[in-house]
Amino acid sequence: MRILLTRPESRCDVLSERLEGAGHEVICSPMLEIEFLSCPDIEVRSLQAIIITSANALRALERDGQISKLVDVPIYTVGAASGRLARSLGFCQVIEGPAGALELVEMICERLEPSGGRLLHLSGAILAKDMAAALTPLGFELTRAVVYRSEPAANLSPDAVKALKAGELDLVILMSPRTAKTFVRLICDAGLKAMSRRLNYACISETTAEELKALQLPDGHLHISPHPQGDDLIALVNGLVNRISPQ
Repeated sequence: MRILLTRPESRCDVLSERLEGAGHEVICSPMLEIEFLSCPDIEVRSLQAIIITSANALRALERDGQISKLVDVPIYTVGAASGRLARSLGFCQVIEGPAGALELVEMICERLEPSGGRLLHLSGAILAKDMAAALTPLGFELTRAVVYRSEPAANLSPDAVKALKAGELDLVILMSPRTAKTFVRLICDAGLKAMSRRLNYACISETTAEELKALQLPDGHLHISPHPQGDDLIALVNGLVNRISPQ
């Protein structure tokens, strides 16, 4: 299939390689632009665990050069992809939670005690789930450090516009509600709404799919991952090969 991938540039390459390895053609048009911020100097003493709800936070930490002093601190991640990245960066105690932040909160409560020390949540400027609001009332001491922010893209990439106008795409992958919302806006701004309705869409979650309502997609063009994880979404995409007719 010919796929439009909408992930930020910092995360597009790895997914592109996996999709191309499965025989797909990939064009990238990031819907969000990631800006990494300086990490505060992290005090390891009395730090019970680090919480990661986006792999971008790990990339920010890597850029800041503080990982070497933190590798022995337990790190709780949302999803397997962030867990794999944490291990590749040298973290020794990686605990992979489910794909949702709410489920990660439940896991933390099951495994950790408020008396065990501080928790540090490294995050983006915009939160899907406020970990402090969930954990502080339970007695945990949690500090949040904003280490990156994301801004909506101003335009579709030239390659994406060219492929859309030429009818050279079959599927769009959308991996967050904000990404999907930005995609709809840029498609409409470019006058490509009618063309976009011919495509199929693979969404990582129901909430992501809901952002496509304005496109008024025909029945059967919207496909939702059974679980909000990258591996499940890729399996969904690969399973669509024989179900989607090329444009």
